[in-house]
Amino acid sequence: MAPAHNHREQNNRNHVHNRTHASIKCMQINLQHSRTATYNIMNLSEQDRSDILFIQEPYLYNRKIAGI
Repeated sequence: MAPAHNHREQNNRNHVHNRTHASIKCMQINLQHSRTATYNIMNLSEQDRSDILFIQEPYLYNRKIAGI
């Protein structure tokens, strides 16, 4: 008969393999302060259903981030 700890280890391995893993969609872009690029990335992220956007150099209007 196999030791009890081996049975537990097998159950733990099976449990790990049976998990479903959620995925996260990320996009990264440097907008170079462009209003057009900001508009485009917002449309693209909605189409692609991105969860996280990493944005550098966003479009600014009156020193505030605009369009996001």
